[in-house]
Amino acid sequence: MIVCRCADNILLYKEKRDILLNSLEEYVGSAKFTKPKAGMFVMLYLPEKASGEEFASKLIDEYKVAVVPGRPFYTDGSGANTVRLNFSRPSKNDIREAVKRIGELYKRLYS
Repeated sequence: MIVCRCADNILLYKEKRDILLNSLEEYVGSAKFTKPKAGMFVMLYLPEKASGEEFASKLIDEYKVAVVPGRPFYTDGSGANTVRLNFSRPSKNDIREAVKRIGELYKRLYS
């Protein structure tokens, strides 16, 4: 017999999502980002002319944080200035630290 702990997972994902959103407000306060009610990703919007690909590349190379450029997730060709953040896999502490580093790069490039 398989026991589903779905309710436990939902509560954990909600907690991680909230940590991510609160951390974004704290460390990248001027940026816009989605606030999902479902799913396991948050889309972070960079300034209009910024490149999500370049931001993701600098972030992994210089800050050892992996995010995914957002453009492939848009069907209309937009989204070049976005990156997609996942909160389901990393630990709560890793989410906070990663967003702190994201904020450092964001402010360095766009402030």
